[in-house]
Amino acid sequence: MSEDRLDRMEALAEQILEGLKETKQATNDLVEGLKETKQTTNNLVEGLKETKQTTNNLVEGLKETRQETREFLEGLKETKQLTDSNARAIEALTAQASEDRKHQEKDRKGIYLLLGQLTRSTEILHQYKNT
Repeated sequence: MSEDRLDRMEALAEQILEGLKETKQATNDLVEGLKETKQTTNNLVEGLKETKQTTNNLVEGLKETRQETREFLEGLKETKQLTDSNARAIEALTAQASEDRKHQEKDRKGIYLLLGQLTRSTEILHQYKNT
């Protein structure tokens, strides 16, 4: 029986050895998988860093755009104020020009009346001299 027992122990030892080899292989596979996972994680971390930097750049760009928009809107307000002021000035000038035209027309009529009177006076003077 001792030989039979040795055979069984030897067979058991071979099974254990085979199990250990499989365990070692599985462990090596796990280690390899963990290395790949670590590399993937590192790649993801790098990608996240790049994404964070891109996001920060976008935020800075948006801040600049917001400031430029504020300045643009301020310029539009100033332009509107100038436009409103110019419109009021144009209205005032238009009203003044209308008044000036009325005065010119009145003055023109007065000049024509005076010229008519001068012409009549000149005629009377010539008649008086000729008589």
